[in-house]
Amino acid sequence: MESNRYLLPSVILLCVVCIFAFAVFKSHKSLTLATASLDQNKEKAVAIENSLKIKSLTLDSMKKASSPANTFIAAWNSALGAERDETAMLTDLTRLGTESTISVQNRKSGISDYSWRGKPQRVRFAEATGVSSEYYRLMNWLGEMERAWPLSRFEQIALEQKGQSLQLALKISYPTFLTDGKSLSSP
Repeated sequence: MESNRYLLPSVILLCVVCIFAFAVFKSHKSLTLATASLDQNKEKAVAIENSLKIKSLTLDSMKKASSPANTFIAAWNSALGAERDETAMLTDLTRLGTESTISVQNRKSGISDYSWRGKPQRVRFAEATGVSSEYYRLMNWLGEMERAWPLSRFEQIALEQKGQSLQLALKISYPTFLTDGKSLSSP
């Protein structure tokens, strides 16, 4: 019976040691998995950090490369207002003609469709015929129209000698699809 007296405490002690060993084993396994996960996350963080550095350098170089275009657009942004239409262009034809002592006889305006980048777009136009003056005045007047309407394009220009002066007929187009309610400098 003497040997039985230590049997129960030995079994209990053995069970406690087994439970403790199992707990240590589970903790070690969890710690190993956590360490492996931490190593993977560190590698991912380093890869993301490297990717961020590359993208930051790319962004900086793109900003530097687009700086001239952004400066150009900022300089012309006031001329790209949505309130500018063919009526305003006709008014400028006459106003700038009067300032340059040029006679602008017949004027008309309208909207026509053009294809730009494979899509139909609206283009406003103004036509003037019977514009007469000396050559240098007409050329200066065309330059003033170009400054007043920086996106406009002179589609048709016809010069004809009429006595001591030249007579001019022209058609100017203005691409409203670039400015209809949008600022070109916004991101």
